[in-house]
Formats: sequence, structure tokens, C-alpha cells
Amino acid sequence: MKKNHLFNRLPYLFIAFLLFSLSASAQVGIGTTSPTAQLTVMEDAIFNESGGNHDFRVEGNTNTNLFFIDGSADAIGFSAVPTAPFSLGIPVHTIFHPIEIGNDGNTGSQALLGYFRGPDVTIEPESGGYGYVGYRVGSAWQEWYRMYSNGFITVSARESKRNIHQVNLDSGIKNYLINNIRNLKPSLYNYINEYDEMIVGKENHYRPAFRLGLIADESPDYILDEGFSGVDTYALATLNLIGIQHNMDEIEKIKNSNVVIQDFGTNKLNTLELWVSFTEDFNNQIPIITLTGNKSYINLSIIEKTPTGFRVKASQLDNQLSFDWIAVAKVNNKNINQRESIIPNNIKDKLEVPQEIKNQIINFYNTTNANIKSK
Repeated sequence: MKKNHLFNRLPYLFIAFLLFSLSASAQVGIGTTSPTAQLTVMEDAIFNESGGNHDFRVEGNTNTNLFFIDGSADAIGFSAVPTAPFSLGIPVHTIFHPIEIGNDGNTGSQALLGYFRGPDVTIEPESGGYGYVGYRVGSAWQEWYRMYSNGFITVSARESKRNIHQVNLDSGIKNYLINNIRNLKPSLYNYINEYDEMIVGKENHYRPAFRLGLIADESPDYILDEGFSGVDTYALATLNLIGIQHNMDEIEKIKNSNVVIQDFGTNKLNTLELWVSFTEDFNNQIPIITLTGNKSYINLSIIEKTPTGFRVKASQLDNQLSFDWIAVAKVNNKNINQRESIIPNNIKDKLEVPQEIKNQIINFYNTTNANIKSK
């Protein structure tokens, strides 16, 4: 039996002998007769199929844990022994291709990192209208402290919205919103994670100044987020716009009504005639003028009047003669302080973009597949 047992092992002993006898430049192929490296595997390979507590490690030139699979922790580490299901161990990493994050089960709700729109790298959801930057967890927020940008844009295309009600076309809704504006309660405050003095390690949260804003539980529901605990700044800005338009309408009503303008004064008359200039602008209207002299035996008369002044004449001279006067005119406000909006063409084209340029830009953004790429 021993002989037979030894005989059965001879093929394996022979293979082991060959492997140990080969030079360092020898190549072994699994699934191929033409290996291109010291070990070439051409078909599927399974490591640790038994599910045991076995690790797999690949060393680099200077890093002994360049790639590490920890069997007991079910974790993968790059450049370090993993401390989480997925670990990157070196402080600075360069990934040369776009990556998609999130096991979405092919539902199209992953996060995309590293794709480019034109020359600019993007972070975006795989499907529009999904995803958060920060989130509310129970009564706490997982919010970012600061976000800097050249512009935060709210999607506002008509085709992306429903239940549209134009406020200016419904006086009832407009009056309701105006009343809400009156009842808003702006407050000065600080966040609880901001400090009144500079603390080592928390210098960025030192804020000696107040913030100014609203408190969610004192604000209208329609300017709050879905959890009724955060303020939608786009909604608040639009609410302010409604208030501004309301004020402009009220001002326009005043401007379209008549207003009384008056001027008055006291003058000495040492000659038979005197020109008196108005200090108020009567907007090209000739006012009604009333004179009262201090000498009853001298008659005063107005021999000339214009929108800018009047000429008075006395029936005789008296060195002590003086008179009080008042000028009154009813002026239509519509003609007061009208502003012309004459703008140079090079400025106007940046306020009202020409349609052909708009079409060019819209066509660029509509060709989605053409402007998404990996760099």
C-alpha cells in the first residue's frame, strides 16, 4: 500500500520538482500554453472559495500593502490595511477615470464623479432630480458648514415644473403672499457650532458677527424644505420679488395721481418791480400766486409769471414795503422723475442675449451625449 501510495504521488512530486527547478525567468500559464508573465491566468480565478479567514495581499515597490483583501473583515484596502469595507490609505489619490458610486441595482440612481461637461469636471446624479448634498437625519442635520461657488442655479425650465400658478394673475394669491411678507420675522442669530472666541482646532467656526435670516417654525410652509426645517433661498428671493413688485405698483398709483406742489416766501420791495424765483420745481406748470403786502395803501400786482418765478409791481415806492407770497400748483405725478433707459448696444446685448446666440448655447446643452466625456 505504501508503494502504491508513493506511486500515486509521483506526478505531483514531478511537477513540484519542475517548478522549483525552473529559473527565475520561467513562465507558468493556467488556461494557456503561451504565458506572457511568470504567472498568466487566462480563465476565471477564485480565491478563498471556502470562505475562510484568509487574506490576499499585493506588494508594491515600497508599499507592502498596495492592495489588501482582508477575508475576516470582508474589506478591501488600497495602499493600506483596510479599516472599513473600502479604504484608500494614502492622503492624496489620483483616479484617472470617472467612477460611479452607489449600489443602485441598475435603477439609475448612482452618483457620478469625474465626468466632464466641456472642460469642467462634474459631480452629478445618474438620473436628474435625485440625490442630496447633505441630509437631515432625524432631528439632526448632516449639513456642510460652507459651500463656495460662482453661482448656485435652481432648475427653472417650464418643462421641469407642474402645478404652475402665476401669482400676478390672481389677486387673492398675491394679497395672501403680501400679508405673509408683512408677518415674516427676520432674526439675528448664530449657529450652535459657531463660537464667540477663536478655539484652537476650530478656528474656521469663530464668528464674532451675527447672521441674519428666518427661523423655520416662524416661516410660511412654501418657502421651507420638504422636512419643514430649512429655508429655500430661491423661494425666499421670489417672495421678496413679489413684495418689490407690489411696492412698485403702489408707487405707480401715487405717481399717476395729482400732487400739490407749493412754494412760499417773504421779499422786500425797494423798487417798483421785483422778480421772484421759485425754489420748487412746478414741472412746467404755472402756479397760482397769492400776495400779501405790509402796507395797505400800496397795491401789489403780478405782471408776469412762469413755471420758474413771477414779477411783482407796486403802485408806489416805500422803503419799508415787503410782502409774503405763496405759489400753489396741482401737478400730475406721471410726468415727474421719468427715467429714460437708453443703453449702449454692447451693454444691452449682455442684458438681452440675441436669439441666435441663445439658440447656439441651447443646442450645445441639448446635445447631452456630445458634451459628456471622461478626460
